[in-house]
Amino acid sequence: MRKLIKPAIAAIIGTLLFTVSSAAQTVSATLSDQESTVSTTKEEKAAVQEEKTEQPKKDPSKLRTKANLKGNSEAKRRSKITNDPYTGWIYIPEKHYTLQIGDMMIELDGRTGGFCIYAIPETEGEIPLLSTQESLTSSYFVLQMDGRNYVLTKRNGIKTEARRTPYGGQMVYQVGNKAQLIVDFSFMPSIATSTRVDMLRVTLYAVNLTKTTKTMAVKGIFDTYLGEGNGTHFSTKTLGKINKEKQYNAFYDEQWVTSENANAAIRFILSSQRLGTPETVTLASKNRVSSELWKPSIDEAKGFNSASSYNNSGIGVNWKPATVDPYQVEAYTFYISCSTGGNDPAGESFIKELDAGTVALLPDHPTKLASSSEAPKPVELSDADIQTWYWENMPSVVDPESAYWNDASMSFTNVPSAAKEAGAKDFEQKNVSGTGNSGGNNVKYGDSDEIDMEYIQLLLDHIAEIENSDQVNDAELEFLNAEIDSVMEKLRGF
Repeated sequence: MRKLIKPAIAAIIGTLLFTVSSAAQTVSATLSDQESTVSTTKEEKAAVQEEKTEQPKKDPSKLRTKANLKGNSEAKRRSKITNDPYTGWIYIPEKHYTLQIGDMMIELDGRTGGFCIYAIPETEGEIPLLSTQESLTSSYFVLQMDGRNYVLTKRNGIKTEARRTPYGGQMVYQVGNKAQLIVDFSFMPSIATSTRVDMLRVTLYAVNLTKTTKTMAVKGIFDTYLGEGNGTHFSTKTLGKINKEKQYNAFYDEQWVTSENANAAIRFILSSQRLGTPETVTLASKNRVSSELWKPSIDEAKGFNSASSYNNSGIGVNWKPATVDPYQVEAYTFYISCSTGGNDPAGESFIKELDAGTVALLPDHPTKLASSSEAPKPVELSDADIQTWYWENMPSVVDPESAYWNDASMSFTNVPSAAKEAGAKDFEQKNVSGTGNSGGNNVKYGDSDEIDMEYIQLLLDHIAEIENSDQVNDAELEFLNAEIDSVMEKLRGF
C-alpha cells in the first residue's frame, strides 16, 4: 500500500511544475510583445499623465478599492460573518478549524466532516478523547429521515462545512436538498461562576429542507479508546465497571457514560430532567455500534476483549425521532465534560445545577420559524446583531470586537492539530474496523475548480507522518490514496 503513494505524489508535483513552466513561457511571450509596443505609446502615456496631474489628489488610504478593502481587517471580518437562517447562529466558515479554550480543544475538518475533542493537561500536550483514526471520521453522526439512514461523512456523498462561532465551532452536514444536521460545540465551565472551561455543550440541529413534514432522528457514534488499556471500558452513574456489551432502552438513572484511563477522562452527560433521555444508549464493540441497523444488535454476554472485538469499543446514542415541519428544526442537546491526571470529570453536581437552570449554557432550542413553502435566506447583519449575545448567563468565550475575530490572538490554526501525536501509543494499536457504511466514493474537496494547494500540502505532510511512523495503518493509507486520486483528477482538468 505504501508503494502506491509515492508515484502519486510525484505525479502531483510533476503536474504542478508543468503548470508553472507553461505559465512562465506565457509570461515571457507577453513581455516580449509589450517591449515591441513601448516606443509607440510613450507620447500617449505622457499626455494621460499630464491630464492626471491636473486633477485634485485623493487620499489613497480612503479609496474604496478592492486592494484597500482586502487589507482592511474590519471589512474582511464583516464580509465573512453570516447567520444561519434556521438556528440564528452567526458564524464564519472555515476549511479546518482547531480551537482551544481552557481545558478542552475541538478539531473540526470541513473537508471530511471529521471531528475530535481533546483534553489539555497543565504540563503535557493535548490528549485526544476520541480516536483520531480514519482522518477524524471514526466518530460520526447518522441522520434518519423517513426511515432512511444517511451516514454523515464526506466519503458518503455528504456536503460538509466547518464553522467558527462565538462559543466554539460547528460541523454542518448537508444531505442534498432534503435535510441538514448542524452539530454545535460550545465551550463552557461546569461551574457557572467559574472561568475554568472544562465542558462542551453539544447541540444537534436536524433541519427539514423539504416542503413536506418529515420524521427525523439522529444517532451519534463515538469511537472511544481511553478505557481500552485498563480493566474498565466504561462506567455510568449506577455502574462503576462495564466490560461487557450493554444496551439501555431507558437511561434515566445512569445519566452519563465515562471512558477514562490514568491520563484523561471523557464523560457524555446524556440524561437529566431538563435534558430528557435518549431513546437508546449502546455500549459495544465499534463494529456493532456502527452497524447499518438503526438500533444495534448486541450480545450482553460478550466482553470487549474477545478475539472478535479486538478490544475496540464505542458508544452509540440514538435520540428519539421527531416530526419536523418544512424548514423547521428539531434540537437535541447533551454535554461532554473532561478531566486529566486521574481527576473526576464534572457530573452529578453539574446535573443538579442544570436541572435547576443555573448553569452557564442551558439546552439550546432554536426559535421555530413561521410555516412557509420557501426556505429562509440569511440576512445582512447589523453591528447590533453581531455584538448581541443571547445566551443565558455567559458572555461569548472571547471578545467579538478584539480577540475573537482576530486570528493572530487566538489558539486557532488552519493546519492539522499536532494532538494526533500526543496519544499515539494509546490509540494507534487499536484495530481499525469498518463502519458498516457504503463506500467506494472518492472524496473531492472544494466546490470550485480551483486547485486547493493547502489541501495538497496537508496530504503530503500526513503521508510523511505515516511513513515515518513505527506502525503503518493500512486503512489510513487506503484513504489517502483515494484522496490523491481525487486531486489528480482535478489536476488533469486544470
